[in-house]
Amino acid sequence: MHITLRSISEADFKFIYEVTRVTMQTYVEQTWGSWVDFEQRTIIYDSINLSTHQIIQIDGQDVGCLAVEIHLSHMQLTKLYVLPNFQRRGIGTVLIRQLINEAKAHKIPLRRASFSS
Repeated sequence: MHITLRSISEADFKFIYEVTRVTMQTYVEQTWGSWVDFEQRTIIYDSINLSTHQIIQIDGQDVGCLAVEIHLSHMQLTKLYVLPNFQRRGIGTVLIRQLINEAKAHKIPLRRASFSS
């Protein structure tokens, strides 16, 4: 299994939406009561930043998305979504370890974004 990250383009927005939907829809419904597709699509598309988002690939196949903001004082992990068929294979663990090592190399903390209800 070879994990790589690639830059995104606007052509990837639909994939990022789908990954977010399949990984987060149940959470959104349990937290806020419903998943309104049009509203969620707008929120998700508006959150995508070409400079912070990357597509996670396994052996060249798109399997998820990662978003990391780099600030002078810290790195902020804002998204790490992996399609269900590829979960529980250590992909997230590998990526988190890489981010931890990168943050240590820059002598800044790695923080994760959290959702508020």
